[in-house]
Amino acid sequence: MNPEYNGKMNENIPIKNHTCNFSFFTVFLILFLFLPLPGLSGESEFQVNKNASSVVVRLSVSSIHTFEGKLEEYKTDLRYNEDEQVVTRADFSFNLSDLKTGIKKRDKKMLKWADHQTYPVARFTKISDSAKAGNRILIGDFEMHGVKKRVNVPYSFSIEEDEFRIDGNCTLDYRDFDLPVIRFLFLKVKPVMKIQLHFKGKIIRE
Repeated sequence: MNPEYNGKMNENIPIKNHTCNFSFFTVFLILFLFLPLPGLSGESEFQVNKNASSVVVRLSVSSIHTFEGKLEEYKTDLRYNEDEQVVTRADFSFNLSDLKTGIKKRDKKMLKWADHQTYPVARFTKISDSAKAGNRILIGDFEMHGVKKRVNVPYSFSIEEDEFRIDGNCTLDYRDFDLPVIRFLFLKVKPVMKIQLHFKGKIIRE
């Protein structure tokens, strides 16, 4: 028999209080088991296959003459929640020097026009993903020439087993980014830029 126990509560024996520790453990367990944690809620990564994808920027000099630039290199960070069927992350960036029109002299003039040495990178960062009347729209910030503007990118999306496909388009006015109207000799390039996105690749499920 414990010599400290004599059939009565020994008032000299300190009583340890485990209430706080138990409560903390209980709350932690509930949070861990029942609340969705980052990366554990059906989020998948889209790994873009650049050989099967394309990003094209189109500009018009007149109604009958259009030229385009194709991106040879770019960076993407695309993530999708398959449970909620929404894009959770869409980061897209590129160096302006990787946009090629097929004519080196024109490319050089375009880089000078865009002040490439000071602002070499253009970037889109997703803010939200919405679906209205069957149409999906990515809303985000596009930054170019040191200016950031909120833009809408309508897009379509499909998944087949472990592969995905995203097609989107966006129309921008380059004057909104403090860029002057482009002129080649006596020709003036219209300020509207039409950007067409086509991404294909594998789904990496975490």
